[in-house]
Amino acid sequence: MMTIESTKININVPAEVVYRKVSNFSNLGSLMPAQVQNWKATENSCSFEIVNMLKISMTIAEKEEPLYVHIVSDKNASSFAFTLHFAFDPIETNACTSIITIGAELNPFMASMAKKPLDTFVNELNNHLKTISEAELV
Repeated sequence: MMTIESTKININVPAEVVYRKVSNFSNLGSLMPAQVQNWKATENSCSFEIVNMLKISMTIAEKEEPLYVHIVSDKNASSFAFTLHFAFDPIETNACTSIITIGAELNPFMASMAKKPLDTFVNELNNHLKTISEAELV
């Protein structure tokens, strides 16, 4: 399994607020990069397409407020098997750190092609989470 971790960032919002944003897929559409199309979500599952590439379907497998949300792909509806893990560490009353990790089941050839896009994805997602969470608090 290929594992890619985002850069750890500080978010100037309580961990509980950031956790609530991520722990409900209905809130996540605004975090997705521009390449994401056909976003469909309920509280615990979602599906979407990445332009000219993949179909993705995923479900929240485990969560613990305000520390983490662990997401798994739906093997029957996704182009590849993966996990997506959001981890939050409260550092003060009104701030936390955030790290996003993706684990993908890819053959070595596909892993070499997917590494850079997946690295970009987790870092963009983390930065969008920071920007949107902080903007909503204002």
